[in-house]
Amino acid sequence: MQDYLDYPQIKSLLDSAGFPALSIYMPTHRGGSESKQNLIRLKNAIMHAKQQLAARGWSDRESDAFLAPCRTLLDDGSFWRSLSDGLVIFRDRSRMEYYRLPFSFDDLVVTADMFFIKPLIPFLNRSGDFYLLALSEQNVRLFRGNGYGMHEVEIPGVPRSLKEAFPYDEPEQQQQWHTRTSQASLVKAGMRQAVFHGQGGAAETAKTDRDRFLRLIDRRLNRVLTDKSIPMILASVDYSLASYESVNTYPRLLDEHVQGNPDHLDEHDLWRRAWPIIEPQFLKQRADALKRCQEQVHSDRGGRSFEKVTPRAYEGRVDELIVAIDRNQYGKFDPNTMQVTLYDAPEPDSIELLEFTAHHTLRNGGTVYGMHAREVPGHAWLLATFRY
Repeated sequence: MQDYLDYPQIKSLLDSAGFPALSIYMPTHRGGSESKQNLIRLKNAIMHAKQQLAARGWSDRESDAFLAPCRTLLDDGSFWRSLSDGLVIFRDRSRMEYYRLPFSFDDLVVTADMFFIKPLIPFLNRSGDFYLLALSEQNVRLFRGNGYGMHEVEIPGVPRSLKEAFPYDEPEQQQQWHTRTSQASLVKAGMRQAVFHGQGGAAETAKTDRDRFLRLIDRRLNRVLTDKSIPMILASVDYSLASYESVNTYPRLLDEHVQGNPDHLDEHDLWRRAWPIIEPQFLKQRADALKRCQEQVHSDRGGRSFEKVTPRAYEGRVDELIVAIDRNQYGKFDPNTMQVTLYDAPEPDSIELLEFTAHHTLRNGGTVYGMHAREVPGHAWLLATFRY
């Protein structure tokens, strides 16, 4: 079970292996008498999933085999002792994943051709991932976070401390040093004496080592962090901050930082100090996206109707999409004619069009923001801008 969910993980859910892709959402209670409802909710969800499979022609034997991994959770005592506010389970023919999240959900069971991810859009809204680099001479840690928490990321080749740095940096070390032969050494043993460029005492040597250490970290991070659009925040003491900023080449390093020695702060403490710095950026991104959608809504570069937006999402042409996460619009989309048909209520052949539009926007590299309908001007259920 995981208690963290970020954009790459949500993106991986877009590649479900076709029908049946089962999505279960349920609120959970951490303790007390209400916690007894957790088990009942999951039992009911499994029962509803079996009914949905039966409606698609599955036999009891087929559905029982498919749902068996979900049922094993019912008897797992440790599973129920470590819950948060919400539980999400995804199951298809090749995998089962489940997440305990600090976000309560309405009870929902969907068995379809793809995982149902619309309830997770608030994570994308608030997450817009960020990196936090906790930097000291004794310990280097990189975290990836969002508005609900963060987790440590292993970065190959990045030394964990100044002491470990130089073995990773042989070519640069060789360039920094030169040799000279002393007369005394030649007489005594023919030894060669190594001398460090710019040697000016212990203090200068220590500063040089720190600078090399920081340059090495910067090089390695830029080599492995391929998505340079994600902002990064530093957590360090002031002198290391200034030194790292002077050598940094990562394009989204923020000016504000978490002050103090990060070695004394655990993951939660670091996140708690970082998020107030990061959050205003994502709120501004959402506000800017809403403004752009409003400006383009009546042009060829935007829209607010399913008939206009959904086909473009399917084609990969939606750049930014705002959806009402508290609304459902059922209907049908024909990929051959690119026609959208709206239904007043769910029907056997219907899909939820807000989910379908958001799914294909994300799958094709667009950005999706979720809001309540009352937050969107005109109470629109979706707004979009197009790439072309």
